[in-house]
Amino acid sequence: MSTVDPTLFERTRSAALLSLLENDGFVFIPDSIPLSLLRELKDECLDARNSALRAEGQGELQYRSSLAPLGMKGRELLENAASSEILEPLFGRKFSCSWNASCYTYYEAGDFLAAHLDGVENCEVTLLFYLDATTPGNDPGESGLHLTLYRQDEGGVVVPRKTIATTAGGIMLGFGSRVLHGRRRLAEGEHIFMLTACFTSAPA
Repeated sequence: MSTVDPTLFERTRSAALLSLLENDGFVFIPDSIPLSLLRELKDECLDARNSALRAEGQGELQYRSSLAPLGMKGRELLENAASSEILEPLFGRKFSCSWNASCYTYYEAGDFLAAHLDGVENCEVTLLFYLDATTPGNDPGESGLHLTLYRQDEGGVVVPRKTIATTAGGIMLGFGSRVLHGRRRLAEGEHIFMLTACFTSAPA
């Protein structure tokens, strides 16, 4: 990718968007990845899938997916535009990518991510670039193609409070270390491939 056009991510900049993010903890901006960039990232993501490793957690955090390291295009996006053209205009400060928490992530049938918080030390802000996905069904309570946000009730039980449909070409912003979130088990025929990135505020 060449130098990023500063107008590419205009849809991610608005006071209303920041207000939604502050209220809900996560916000999805559909069709916010420019088509040329989406094609480049999707191609790289699909190529990397051939060498992706299965990741599975059975302990405190239960999950199942496949992960692959970022290639040149993904790294360039996170080094440059993700911070300067998305996060900085929205929050008014600079951010640094947490490379050890950023990768290509692949969810297919049977994969899931239990309710959890991201690590506060490396994921102040979460950015998810959805590159390829099947269309979410009509029942958000059953589909892993929706990101589910959770809360703890008065008894400390974790219960769903909101679902957000996630479609290819969109970007999810979230306070992953503050808001419980997860992804229900994907059904047969469902998949979603994404670039997962974590950022922290850069030193002043």
